[in-house]
Amino acid sequence: MGSGIDVLSRYLGLPNTNLASAVMTYFYDYVNNFLQHNRDVLDPHLPHIQLRILLAAEHPSAGWRWTQQGPEAKQTWDQDEHATVFVQAVLQHPVADRYCPGDCSPARPIHTIHQWLCMLQSVWLGNGVWVDDGQLQTQLRDALMEVMWKIELTRASYPVGSDGLPSLSPALTAIQLSL
Repeated sequence: MGSGIDVLSRYLGLPNTNLASAVMTYFYDYVNNFLQHNRDVLDPHLPHIQLRILLAAEHPSAGWRWTQQGPEAKQTWDQDEHATVFVQAVLQHPVADRYCPGDCSPARPIHTIHQWLCMLQSVWLGNGVWVDDGQLQTQLRDALMEVMWKIELTRASYPVGSDGLPSLSPALTAIQLSL
């Protein structure tokens, strides 16, 4: 069947594992910064994301709300702002430009990346919006949990629990409890 990253890469139609790893890492941040606190959400609005990305490209020196750093600033962002950060991070990844050569419309990769985010969000929430086959949902959820777990373990040092293992972030604890 393959590793979690292979399963998710095939399902999402990602062109290579390097980009798949980046997409999963950015999704991990999306979960930790937004999704774990907002489980009753729909897909982010594609036109809002496209507009934000195009505005940021046209006016790079402007101080956009979704570019403000720090946990306090991120708490005030709405879903579309978190989604914009996800899409923008994928667009700026070095491998992404090979996925969409310079001659393609800027809207095409934004639409595709938005679709990846929506699919991953649906799998993480288990809401059946993008995946209505229960067996496939379970397979994808297990793969996503594996990938998220690996990302968690590679991040900076985490507190160690009484069992000597790294403690889980709230996002991974929520995923693990729902499996």
